[in-house]
Amino acid sequence: MNEVNLKKQLLQLPAKSGCYLFKNKDEKVIYVGKAQNLQKRISSYFQKTNYFREKIFDWEFFLTSNVKEALILEQNLIKQYQPRFNVLLKDDYYYPYIEITKGENPRYRLVKKVDLNRKSDYFGPFPNGSKAYEILHLLERLFPLAKCLGNLNKPCLHYMIGQCSGHCFQKISVDYYQQIKKQVIRFLQGKTQTVKKKLQTSLQKNLINLAFEIAQKQKKLLDSIELFTSEQNVEFADRNHRDFLGFYCQEKVITIVLLIYRFGRLLTIKQKTIPLLNEVEQEEILLSYLYQFYQKNLTPQFLYLPQTIENQELLTEQFVFTLNFPCHGQKKKILELAQQNAQQIWQNNFWNNFQQVNKKVTLEEMSKFLSIPFPYRIEALDISNLFHQDAVAGFLVFINGEKDINKSKFYKVDMNKLSDIERIKHACQLHYQKLAEKNLPNLIIVDGGQEQVKAVKSTLQNLKIPSLVVGLVKNEKHQTDSIINQNLKKVSLENNSQIKNFLTSLQEEVHNYTIKFHRKFHRQTIKNS
Repeated sequence: MNEVNLKKQLLQLPAKSGCYLFKNKDEKVIYVGKAQNLQKRISSYFQKTNYFREKIFDWEFFLTSNVKEALILEQNLIKQYQPRFNVLLKDDYYYPYIEITKGENPRYRLVKKVDLNRKSDYFGPFPNGSKAYEILHLLERLFPLAKCLGNLNKPCLHYMIGQCSGHCFQKISVDYYQQIKKQVIRFLQGKTQTVKKKLQTSLQKNLINLAFEIAQKQKKLLDSIELFTSEQNVEFADRNHRDFLGFYCQEKVITIVLLIYRFGRLLTIKQKTIPLLNEVEQEEILLSYLYQFYQKNLTPQFLYLPQTIENQELLTEQFVFTLNFPCHGQKKKILELAQQNAQQIWQNNFWNNFQQVNKKVTLEEMSKFLSIPFPYRIEALDISNLFHQDAVAGFLVFINGEKDINKSKFYKVDMNKLSDIERIKHACQLHYQKLAEKNLPNLIIVDGGQEQVKAVKSTLQNLKIPSLVVGLVKNEKHQTDSIINQNLKKVSLENNSQIKNFLTSLQEEVHNYTIKFHRKFHRQTIKNS
């Protein structure tokens, strides 16, 4: 498709809601998307040359009455065509649930798909692996439902070991099963005292009656209950179902973390990493992720997001939950935890590899961005203390972007210097008065704003050291988002993700370096006291 024809076709696209299908040279559908404005969305894929654009040879689109119809149509088209670039969104949405079936004699089942048409009771989702099986086996022993096929006219083996309701040889009342379900719900809510007390009483009787084998089984059962309850702390006293969504996006890769709380407890954590096909796709990916996830999983009563997303009302219309955007308190802290986990996953999986190849390029970009000479030698400064005790300062050296522990130093800071500014001045005085001229850094980076930068600069001026100084400033989410340059001007890093990620990584490295020495020093203080 030549550029002239491409521009003409893009201009002919309607500025209306709908779905679009991208095709490769073999006329095979490789991607399905939705948009509130088809012209704007499809055009966005052709603003820059990239791997995905080169795969697109043609497209077709379907108009819809509104965005909600477009969202539903998109899901149906993905199921129909199984496009290559949509597979990443739908490959792992099945998680273990414990089902209590409907019918005359309900039974437990471990399933990986919620089928709302069955009208069963579902509990979960649980973490993948053996955890769901452990909980299932615990429920079967504590609250027996039907386990055998029934109609045996005699007790089955499962009944004899206390894991079947006994429907095999007798009629079980509806009331019995209703009571069992209530007990299961109470147990999963963490209300285990009644069950434990009953087992402990029975265990004592069996010991008195010398029924040691039965008592041993009951002891194992009590240990299993103790393990189940000890692993889960109740975060919310109202025991409502809540989900918290965190995400982090850089370099056309978005990582998503979903913290799933059921009955007030953190039940499981889901994480997903998805490449973005263009810069404007982030909110569309988030909406599609949540839509697909809740199509196949039980919905919470509340979903917490760090920010509004485009067409978020489609979620509340389709799924019965309330969207919240907490600004403070416990829920805000949990949401920030989800955000931090998403950022950490991105850094662990992508930034380290990206960084190795691009360190020199990043330093050159930083040199242009800050209008400074190439920063061959960087020193990052961090102060660590605990309640103003055992303060230490770390100076971590980076040569050509690579950490050099052998050239780095840390110092105990005079505790008479009570303010952070005084500690910074004192640490810089200790450190830089000892350095030979050839070991002086080109750039010093301090964690903080204008006052911290001024503190370092004033100490350097007194020592007649010409090194440049900048400061890293964090936002209300405790994420580095701007820099104080050598002219004491605050400059945003939002449009410089490569520099931002390098500085964030550097900041984390010096923090870890300093806090390691601080802990060692603090332990020695406690030992000597």
